[in-house]
Amino acid sequence: MAFVNFRESTNVIAGAASGPNSTFRANCTGSGTQLPIGGGWQLVLFDKEIFDENDEYANNMYCPTTSGQYNLHTRLTVSNIPINESAQARIVKNSSEIIALSEFIINTSSGTIDVDLEIAGTSIAVSGDCFHIEARQTDIVPHQVTGSGFECFFEGWRIQAGEQGIQGIQGITGTVVSGRFVIEELTPQVDGITNKFNLNNAAISGLTTLYYNGQRQTPVEGYFLDDALNGSGIVTCFVPKAMQELSIEYLV
Repeated sequence: MAFVNFRESTNVIAGAASGPNSTFRANCTGSGTQLPIGGGWQLVLFDKEIFDENDEYANNMYCPTTSGQYNLHTRLTVSNIPINESAQARIVKNSSEIIALSEFIINTSSGTIDVDLEIAGTSIAVSGDCFHIEARQTDIVPHQVTGSGFECFFEGWRIQAGEQGIQGIQGITGTVVSGRFVIEELTPQVDGITNKFNLNNAAISGLTTLYYNGQRQTPVEGYFLDDALNGSGIVTCFVPKAMQELSIEYLV
């Protein structure tokens, strides 16, 4: 399985919390974790600390001291899984909350295989929260978590606030209009032949909404004001069928 650099792509997001840096990484040292029989979950030991910038990793637990949003990422290998048996891993918060769960990888080959598991997740943490990794396997004999370095590790980091983006261009100042919106029934004018309809008042372009059988019509594509009537009429881009409902809402 190829190593995925989750940290490089997810360490900074706009609007995230700022503050002291918080990041760690710990590796396996070989075969320090034995997974029991029958599919029971077991704490995975990552006992070789590579770095811990805020002294927050100890006893195979990552316990951030700064509130914020955190990325967690792990990879491990369960060795010698026989045919039709499987292995799985998960990221756990405070012993019960599942942050991320890998697929149940089943050996469908003709012999034993080493099952590679890699997962990542994101979680909000406050002081007192802790994260750890658990794994399990379904065989009738125990199996070891193996690997080191890029093959078996647990890492986490707080998502930092990114730099503020460039301010956009100010929009055009809008036009102040006054009046009230009215809904006018045009159904009595619908005869199945015409697509031009008179209004009792002059409408303002951009401040009209036409409804055909209750469905809102799109301006320009569905209708437009009749310039020949100085806005006191509309032209539909289709011919409404006789006895169908047609109404318009506009500012007067």
